[in-house]
Amino acid sequence: WLNKRIQIQAALAALVDLVDLVAAVVDLVVNVPVPAAPPLAAPWLLAEYRLGSRAKLTAGVDRKIQYPDLFQALQAPVALVPERALGVDIGIDAMLTKTIGVRAAAYRRNESNIIRAYNHEPRVVNNKLIPEAPPVWRNTLSGTSRGAEFLVQRKAPTGLVGWIAYTYGRTRYDDGLTAESFD
Repeated sequence: WLNKRIQIQAALAALVDLVDLVAAVVDLVVNVPVPAAPPLAAPWLLAEYRLGSRAKLTAGVDRKIQYPDLFQALQAPVALVPERALGVDIGIDAMLTKTIGVRAAAYRRNESNIIRAYNHEPRVVNNKLIPEAPPVWRNTLSGTSRGAEFLVQRKAPTGLVGWIAYTYGRTRYDDGLTAESFD
């Protein structure tokens, strides 16, 4: 807490790839150096600002990192890099009465280096069915997600309680290898 109206929380996580941990063990056991990627930082920050006794403004920003799983890393024709995302959200919460509250929020998330499996789905090419094949993994997708949420909620020890909400979201990905775009 900075004071009664403002609260800020922050954290930093260092992420290490499982493949790099296995490589380090191989290096220790058989004394064969295997290059490893340095740990990546995944920070986040949350802030809250009280707008009087019945409302608050909230905001957050975070960076997410997802390493390829071992199956993907071992099957990829080229070295895969971690997927990355940067997210931002902002919202306002207000109590209309002692028991009825509302929330409105918006978000945006930018993603890069997203892993996609190629040739894994059955498909038709030149009027011939091409069966499913082992996947070929590559970091070729990038995209953006954005949206908004509206919520009305009743909280009470007695009587009718519950919530009703509406969320709108849109995600668009672009494939740098095939030049495909899809929602």
